[in-house]
Amino acid sequence: MRKKREKNCCLCGKPAETQDHIPPKGLFDKPRPTNLISVPACTECNSSFSKDDEYFRWFVATASTEEPAAEKLIDNRILPRFRKRPALLNQIQKSVISVDIYSDGGIFLGHSPAFKFDRPRIQKVVEKIVKGLYWHNEGCRLSDNYFVKDFILDPKPPSEEIRKAVLSLPFAAVGKGKVFCYHRCKYSKDDGIAAWFLWFFMKTLILAITDLKGRMYKIGPKNG
Repeated sequence: MRKKREKNCCLCGKPAETQDHIPPKGLFDKPRPTNLISVPACTECNSSFSKDDEYFRWFVATASTEEPAAEKLIDNRILPRFRKRPALLNQIQKSVISVDIYSDGGIFLGHSPAFKFDRPRIQKVVEKIVKGLYWHNEGCRLSDNYFVKDFILDPKPPSEEIRKAVLSLPFAAVGKGKVFCYHRCKYSKDDGIAAWFLWFFMKTLILAITDLKGRMYKIGPKNG
């Protein structure tokens, strides 16, 4: 029997007047997939994420360069948007830093420009995505008794071993999965406690943990 799905905002619990897409639909170039995930949202929550969603789109796309879907999005959506809204581009340019580059053998190769990303802004969107996916899976919002821990990010291509391990998980995909897919790994009978693998452009992996507020222990390998 299908669960009765709540109609309040999946983020704050207030009456929902609109729908929001999880992840932000701006991550998908047109024509967009027919199975985009939409969740109930109040107007205030929906509108408050507009600029952060755009920043997040730039971040995961540029972190996933050399992937065809990411390159297409950059050319067709992100660069034209920069021309219309240069304020975001100027903000990003101010975050450029110089980093040291080393070979696999530890030889210094020189300096290269890199972007210092705004972690709180990324965290905000990651929280929205996780809470939205929870509603999508459970039909109700994640209780305020839980929180989304700081995310772990690997924007670099993972080792082949890690890549195979991640891809072996039973991911749920939006579209064909070339832009976004996810996996929830429960490690408790409590549905609110889980690890969420968010996989963007088959390259950028974000791991977020939902946990009970005030819990004083961490999940780890069992002894014995």
